[in-house]
Amino acid sequence: MLINPWWTRLLPVGAIMREDLRQTLRHWAFIAWAVLSILVTILGFASASGDAATGAMTTAHFAARLLTYHILLWAGFAIALGASSLPSESHLLGDAILCRGISRWHYFVGKCAARTSAVLILFGLLTVPAIALAAVRFPNDIAWSGVGVSLFLVGTLMAGLTLVSASAGVWFRSPLMSVAAALMVLYGFGIVVTSLEIESLSPLVLAYHLPEILRGSTEALASHHLVPTLLIGAGVSLLGSLMCFAQKDV
Repeated sequence: MLINPWWTRLLPVGAIMREDLRQTLRHWAFIAWAVLSILVTILGFASASGDAATGAMTTAHFAARLLTYHILLWAGFAIALGASSLPSESHLLGDAILCRGISRWHYFVGKCAARTSAVLILFGLLTVPAIALAAVRFPNDIAWSGVGVSLFLVGTLMAGLTLVSASAGVWFRSPLMSVAAALMVLYGFGIVVTSLEIESLSPLVLAYHLPEILRGSTEALASHHLVPTLLIGAGVSLLGSLMCFAQKDV
């Protein structure tokens, strides 16, 4: 009796992830956002070069500014990309799931993994070369261990935002409604914790402490719980959405 290895059950997930990632990276909206992000990074680097000449800009400050762009601005694109993953192909769900022998969890996990991968690819291509170049051109006051921790924190934050947003796509058939709901929930959460001055969960406080973390400070890192809280929230929302998607009429 032939027994298939357990990992063969993940092959449909990989196939869906690969195809959706290919389509996402070639989509005009993703390309336009990538070009805009590159231009903003270049302009930011040019502006920082003038400040570095007077001693007002260091590598840690430039890297913190760049990562803050991702926390406060580029996060909107991650939310939109995640929230539109399922509603944008609602007219294809029946064919994909019913006619091709792909289970619902294969489809859901594959789409979430593809959109998260697209966000992290763009994040890595934007930040790593810019920080490395800044370390050569500007006064270098960073610790590479701190850079790794900062990239991990912000990258995980972006991934968590994408996953939470992708779970919102299960509840709405309209991409616009999914994006709007995800934006209201996530930005509403940020506004509430900032208003209540819950520093350990505030993205603004994390952005404020990024220069210290980039220099290798562990004290600034110990008091932040935003990333683990977001990951727990992403896991709970994904599980709930997957349970809903398993019963949803496609």
